[in-house]
Amino acid sequence: MVLSHLSTKDLTRALTVSKVWQKCILGSIVLRRTLFLEPVMKKEYLDCAIVEDRRWVDSIIHEPNVNSQTIVELHPILATHPKPRDKTRINSKCSRCDILSTVQPLAFLVQPPLEEVKVAYYTTGNGITTSNVKRTGGVTFGAILKELVSLRVRHDEYYGTRLGKKETFCLEFAGVIASNADLVKTAREALMKAQSPANVEKLELE
Repeated sequence: MVLSHLSTKDLTRALTVSKVWQKCILGSIVLRRTLFLEPVMKKEYLDCAIVEDRRWVDSIIHEPNVNSQTIVELHPILATHPKPRDKTRINSKCSRCDILSTVQPLAFLVQPPLEEVKVAYYTTGNGITTSNVKRTGGVTFGAILKELVSLRVRHDEYYGTRLGKKETFCLEFAGVIASNADLVKTAREALMKAQSPANVEKLELE
């Protein structure tokens, strides 16, 4: 089996097979990108426009226009909890803070990496404590975990103990198109089939 054909989840499990496998996987730039440990340099943008019959048409472009948004691929753990509010944000909500600790701390949240992520933390019956995490090169799971620890402390100082209360955290990626996986996959496949830049610009996805 070719390792590059494995999903991110299976590839993560393969790291535990042996030190040889671990060295092989972590030594490959392709596999490191699959594991979100290295940034994907290529960026795709989704440009939304209204056509004559007032339908919205999403077009994939190489260079951003004024209203275009970067298409990102969510890490598998975050992809299981997407709560899109609109077409410019991805909101990932989860009630278990420990879920982040199951991921390699150096792994990026999304590909291509984003340098700013809004973090919100709250408990039942209390208000919300928020913070913006900024990191040159891209926000990682380790950076989010560190910020959550800080938010917990600040939250407790203001609202009191959280014992017996349900904890919830929320990650919001501002300025990112809330596309589902099928749209991204379809867009990339279409881009690969395009024969020229002119064809790419005319590409439309319903």
